Amino acid sequence: SGTTCAEDGKELGSGADPGPESNDDSDGDEVQPNDDLSQRPVCLVVGAGPGIGTAVASRFAREGYATAVARRDGQTLKDIVRKIRNDEGGISIADDVPIVPYQCDAREEEEVVNLFHNVIQTLGHIDVCVFNIGSNISYPLVE
Repeated sequence: SGTTCAEDGKELGSGADPGPESNDDSDGDEVQPNDDLSQRPVCLVVGAGPGIGTAVASRFAREGYATAVARRDGQTLKDIVRKIRNDEGGISIADDVPIVPYQCDAREEEEVVNLFHNVIQTLGHIDVCVFNIGSNISYPLVE
């Protein structure tokens, strides 16, 4: 499986158009691969959960970074983008700062490769990457 854009669930990567595609119920910012973002720094936050990941993404967005956020759960991802854009911390984010969501399971190497490819296709480059992911795998102490 490939990386999908949270807005419409369309699979990206192998053969699909790169970058997120917006539709009417999109909560991310519409950014076309040809938009000139070459002078804007870009941050990718993988594991953009409701705690640390959102705080990190919000901080970079407030500093003017085009911000790509990625996580497994598409619906939670839409909520995260809304939270960052509405900036519940009280400091406004400029309207021209893109916040672009991607649905990606970081446990799958192919999805991570596709994620990087698609972020670079859409935003032009990546200056900062934050991997805020963890896993809780339980194993018996004695088998």
